[in-house]
Amino acid sequence: MSEQSRWYDFDSRVSGVIVSLNALPVSAQQQLADFTLRLCEQVLQDQTRKRGFKSLGVEKIVKLNKSGLKRRGYDANKFVYRAMNCLIMLPVESQTKIINDLDESTKLVADYVLFCDTHHLTPSLTVIANLISLVEHLSISKARQYLSSVQIKPTVDTKTMAVMDQRLGR
Repeated sequence: MSEQSRWYDFDSRVSGVIVSLNALPVSAQQQLADFTLRLCEQVLQDQTRKRGFKSLGVEKIVKLNKSGLKRRGYDANKFVYRAMNCLIMLPVESQTKIINDLDESTKLVADYVLFCDTHHLTPSLTVIANLISLVEHLSISKARQYLSSVQIKPTVDTKTMAVMDQRLGR
């Protein structure tokens, strides 16, 4: 299989999201994968409600079968592997919407992780979860506002959250 025949190589935005996702810490990848699975499940429930059960088709079954070869960059993380396999089963228009949300969420989380690295802080899983939740339930602009507020006062809030996360084993 050539590098250009991977399902996500045909859309530069999808490729970029996957590269960005792979660059994040594993815990952040897992949270973003869970987010992707929730979005995929919503689409599947909506489709089932509207049209009933529909066959995946031969092309998608072949893609799923090939995914077992574990040659893609995200295959090492079982959460991202599962989320991406769910994503490729959806119609292209549904994939596009989910990729848009995942792209924005991945950028926000990457910005937060970079901020923490720059300030020698441990990224808080709570902050990452809050960013993703804001994108999912409210809007990207609300998530950006939240990220800005976290970045303004890193000395107390972010450090305290990181210590609390460590104590709670998150």
